[in-house]
Amino acid sequence: ESDCRVSNFQVKKNFDKARFAG
Repeated sequence: ESDCRVSNFQVKKNFDKARFAG
């Protein structure tokens, strides 16, 4: 579960970064 949360956090961070850059 912890690993899944970390993975989702990374995806969310990357998504926010991409949206901010875009």
